[in-house]
Amino acid sequence: MSIKGSWNFRGALFPEAYATAHNTQRNGSNVSGFMAVYSSEAYANLNGSLPIANIPLQTNASSTVDNDTALENYALTTQIFNGFTSVESMTST
Repeated sequence: MSIKGSWNFRGALFPEAYATAHNTQRNGSNVSGFMAVYSSEAYANLNGSLPIANIPLQTNASSTVDNDTALENYALTTQIFNGFTSVESMTST
């Protein structure tokens, strides 16, 4: 899964960007990891593509929510991901 939206990062506008959770870890209810943000072009070909940014996140989540989903849901509520509005199935070619 990933989140999709337009993203303004350090003055550069990415009209279509995708963020995916990676390196997630859980300690009780505490979930931490990174959200890797890709341009739409890089996301279409993830193999070997470098992300625009890797942003560390940490949140609390119930044990019924998997780590990646917990971070993606939390990212949708944080100001740095303003413009990301939808959760999508990950597809790559």
